[in-house]
Amino acid sequence: MTAAPRPHAAPPDPTGTEVLVAGPASWNLLVRLDELPAPTPHTVFARSSHHAVGGTSAGKALNLARLGRTVLLRTVLGSDDEAEHVRSVLAREGVRVVEEPSPDGRTESHLNLLDDDGGRVSVYLRAPGEVPAVGASWDVTTAALDAAAAVVVDLAVPALPVLDLAVARGRDVWVDLCTTTTAGRRSTGRGSRPARTSSSAGTGCRTGAASCAPGSTRARGSPCARTGRAAPSR
Repeated sequence: MTAAPRPHAAPPDPTGTEVLVAGPASWNLLVRLDELPAPTPHTVFARSSHHAVGGTSAGKALNLARLGRTVLLRTVLGSDDEAEHVRSVLAREGVRVVEEPSPDGRTESHLNLLDDDGGRVSVYLRAPGEVPAVGASWDVTTAALDAAAAVVVDLAVPALPVLDLAVARGRDVWVDLCTTTTAGRRSTGRGSRPARTSSSAGTGCRTGAASCAPGSTRARGSPCARTGRAAPSR
């Protein structure tokens, strides 16, 4: 017997939002090892493991809230137990969340293998696809974007409508510029174009601002005409 889907939380009041963050929030299993596995068949024993909130956008939102900023996170959550865990942690830290329902009802999840030197292998167990930019939650996102002093978008597929909205509004958008990889394709009226995710972890790159003027065109691998600089590798 399948449990009935849980209703999603009502959209929060966007009034007073200082920072709008759009992108992934996940419930991850973190496994700590003496060293990351070699690419050969073998068995290893974990030193420890635990679950925690993950996702690049959730991490940014949590740290901004800890710095005293009023943050609204637009993300995708499912109707499962993992979503309840994510909601609980974000609420406890003072992050307001505008939820879009996951298309398959499941919350994003990763398996992260970690060593003591900061090395990491991240395995995506579940990742949501596109979600529609309509309805009450989208109206809240629009109002928050207009009110916010800063807009942060991680270039995962479900966050791309926020990037489009920011371009249309002529807003500057903060994104991660480095290690761009194809994550999927987004359907548009003009056909499909690659939707990309980006992470600066381990690349020596700084987060930069994307100057998104209305009508700007997107170069390959870039959401618009971007500005920023790479920090020297160490």
